[in-house]
Amino acid sequence: MTRIESKQVEIARSPQALYDFLQDMNNFQQLLPQDRISEWKSDGRSCSFKVQGAATIGLELAGGTPPHQVRMKATDRSPFPFTLDVFLEENGAGTKARQVFEADLNPFIKMMVESPLKNLFDRVADKMVTLLPDDTIGGSSLQKTTTLRKRSLTRPPAEGDADLSANCAPTARISR
Repeated sequence: MTRIESKQVEIARSPQALYDFLQDMNNFQQLLPQDRISEWKSDGRSCSFKVQGAATIGLELAGGTPPHQVRMKATDRSPFPFTLDVFLEENGAGTKARQVFEADLNPFIKMMVESPLKNLFDRVADKMVTLLPDDTIGGSSLQKTTTLRKRSLTRPPAEGDADLSANCAPTARISR
């Protein structure tokens, strides 16, 4: 069994806020290096994308333990079966997060993918820190911001829509 762990990062968000973010596979695209990903597709419960110079990867939510573990597994679009777990451990006012990838790989495939996957998971961990800054506004600013982003991509605001623009500023601030 091949096991690859990302570095552990500290995020100034609650485990529940991170768990909720990761439960929508549409959000997963934001965590990936955009310059290396193409052909993104998602239906909320699963996603697939092509990694530059490599294969198409398919992921689907496969359980976990709310709010401390999100489990994803490979779909039939992936070149080999694997699981990817995101562990979320409460740490004071924030969360320690790390990813664990496990797959049965033959030695040749392992040699080819181990280093690139480790780098990818470390980049995803770094992106979680910068994309998901602290909860400085009351309520779920993450949910409001995600709603605003979805709304702005699908249609202009309609009369009666809440003005969520004030809740977008915290997404640019990084807390460490």
